[in-house]
Amino acid sequence: GEFGRLDANRRLEVENAAAQIHMSLDQALSLRSTLLQRKAMTGHFRLESQIGKMLHQYQRGTSITDLSLFFDHPPMNIFRQILAKMRWSKTEIKKCLREPNHFHKRERREFEAAEASDIVAPANQTDSHERADLFEDILADWFTDRGVRLRRQPEMV
Repeated sequence: GEFGRLDANRRLEVENAAAQIHMSLDQALSLRSTLLQRKAMTGHFRLESQIGKMLHQYQRGTSITDLSLFFDHPPMNIFRQILAKMRWSKTEIKKCLREPNHFHKRERREFEAAEASDIVAPANQTDSHERADLFEDILADWFTDRGVRLRRQPEMV
């Protein structure tokens, strides 16, 4: 599981492979992101079934990023599931993800490493939400300019 940003060498490999099939690097990276999202969603039940083994290895000192590589799941998904398996409440988990200084020393270190190596399930999704809202605004303006009526997200909630 490569769930993080690509280093310069790996990025060049992807760019070369994409060029061979007449695809731009941006298209290849976008496709990669989509496939990783799908992989995370379709593998969620497998993650839940393996979390006991992961917790055992975590308690024996294995890092979240190593667990991610071995079990092939996004690091932040593993981290959240391990905290839940350790009987942390959803409220505690959310609070610590927003304010990592509330974690114990090891969990904070693991959180920082997991978040740095995960583009699929980041702890803070504010940027994604803001970009989605901006994209919705652009689409809504485009449709409205063409006389198409539509409902915006806040109107549907």
